[in-house]
Amino acid sequence: MANLKISDYKNTLKPNAQFFKTFGYDSSSKVPEAPPIPINPVNEKLNDIHSQYKSDSSKKSQSEKRWNFIMLLFALLSLVTATFFSVLSYVSSNQSSAKLEKIILEKNVLLRENLASKRFNENNSVETKVVIKPKEQSIEK
Repeated sequence: MANLKISDYKNTLKPNAQFFKTFGYDSSSKVPEAPPIPINPVNEKLNDIHSQYKSDSSKKSQSEKRWNFIMLLFALLSLVTATFFSVLSYVSSNQSSAKLEKIILEKNVLLRENLASKRFNENNSVETKVVIKPKEQSIEK
């Protein structure tokens, strides 16, 4: 390839300039403005659908935020209620266990006393024999 100079480009542009002048275009004149692009009805419908979708989604998100808040409060209320009844059950269980332990201790004390008195009676008692006769009852010692 040969080295080209700027003057070589100017020489190639001159015939093109004359060609464009024959069709009424002058290089000194302004570039004509492009005509406005006609609005496509499909694009208008898409824009309408897009704007409607944005407004609907914003309404739905606000509604969902409210419901999420309500559900969060409901979950917290359920958690507090479950905790309350769990603590109440624990306290009641402890009280029942304490009462049961007290009753068992009392019964053990009574049982020990009863066994001790029975042993005392066995050691210090005289054997008695009861004989039942028809129409005549007699007790022999």
